[in-house]
Amino acid sequence: MQNPHDMSSCLKSTLFITYDGLLDPLGGSQVMPYLYRIANHPRQLHILSFEKAYRFRSGESALRKELKTQGIGWTPLTFTSRMGKLGKMWDLLRMYATALRMQRRYRFGIAHCHSYPAMQVGCFLRGFTEVKTIFDMRWLWVDDRIEGNF
Repeated sequence: MQNPHDMSSCLKSTLFITYDGLLDPLGGSQVMPYLYRIANHPRQLHILSFEKAYRFRSGESALRKELKTQGIGWTPLTFTSRMGKLGKMWDLLRMYATALRMQRRYRFGIAHCHSYPAMQVGCFLRGFTEVKTIFDMRWLWVDDRIEGNF
């Protein structure tokens, strides 16, 4: 599998952006199997996700090894669980900054955005670079937040 850090393969690679954690129950049961199927295609895949600190501490090492065996890159950021809406704004700002920094460095061909906040960032990237965007949402974000009491 191609290395996303090899400049000859960058335009063929995909950045998958999600505000959900790969170590969350939904991440393990639905998002990860989906990502493994995407990784079977010729494009190199790199994931930008937001992980809960307590899950990250216990599961980061095993997941990092698992992703490496699948040829998938991973940039985890810490999910801000305090500060209410201000914390969510802080996370969104970090998502923008990290994705832009990664796009400038690796020149991904596609930004695959899983959730509304991720798509905001994908649209931002599309406005400044030649990246193509995919919006991937399987449920209504508002319903998910109400049911999850977020």
